[in-house]
Amino acid sequence: MVDLVLKWKPALSGQCDVKGSSPLHLASSDGDRSIVSAIVRAAPPSTAFLKDSDGLSAIHVAARMGHHHVVEELISAWPDAAELRDGRGRTFLHAAAEKGHAPVISLAVKNPMLCGIVNAQDKDGNTALHLAVAAAASKGLAALLSAGDNVRVNIMNNDGYTPFDLAANSSSFLSMVSKQKKFAIYNSS
Repeated sequence: MVDLVLKWKPALSGQCDVKGSSPLHLASSDGDRSIVSAIVRAAPPSTAFLKDSDGLSAIHVAARMGHHHVVEELISAWPDAAELRDGRGRTFLHAAAEKGHAPVISLAVKNPMLCGIVNAQDKDGNTALHLAVAAAASKGLAALLSAGDNVRVNIMNNDGYTPFDLAANSSSFLSMVSKQKKFAIYNSS
């Protein structure tokens, strides 16, 4: 049905609602890859760069929701979308790390073309690793650390903290022990 509607009126793919969300934003949120694919086939590349009122592009929305197949589809269609920043200066990897979505993180860290965003810092100086630690997202943390030497654990954010510092200052004892164990294992390899 989406294919038929977009063949009839392709301009609908770039229409936005009152919150600035395009059909691609909505489909990315739902995670239906077939609908995303239909929109991608009909839409101009500029559609990937549309941002909603929260400053999020469709790839950010998909990453926040953990829809790795949608993220993969968007990167495949529009590789430059991987480097998009939201209103806080965050990439889709930051969005996935903050929510602990390991499959999206793994997609990013395993793709050599995306190595440039692994250590990218947002406006607060946080990398995806900082956000995964702060969110106590152990699966996300493990996925990031699986990048090996490509992920830098010693980057300081604007407050002067490395991801390890954040782990050490964690208010949850069990969470802190778990994170420090993962860092210790990573640093010993």
